[in-house]
Amino acid sequence: MVNTTKNAPVSAPKKKRSSGGLKKKPTAYNKYMSEELARLKSLNIEPHSERWTQATKSWTAAKTKSSSSSGSSP
Repeated sequence: MVNTTKNAPVSAPKKKRSSGGLKKKPTAYNKYMSEELARLKSLNIEPHSERWTQATKSWTAAKTKSSSSSGSSP
């Protein structure tokens, strides 16, 4: 008879997550998306995936607009 307990894989103990600690500071993207999704929700745009799509397109447009206007002009 073969003893299979010796060949069994040994798993590492699970790491405990700390309940405390500092949260990361929200980025400009996080702030914008939070505000934009709330705005779109108030306009009753359904489903959530549609609001998310519009918000990401809006973020891209705003980011492109701000980067092109921040360049030096002759």
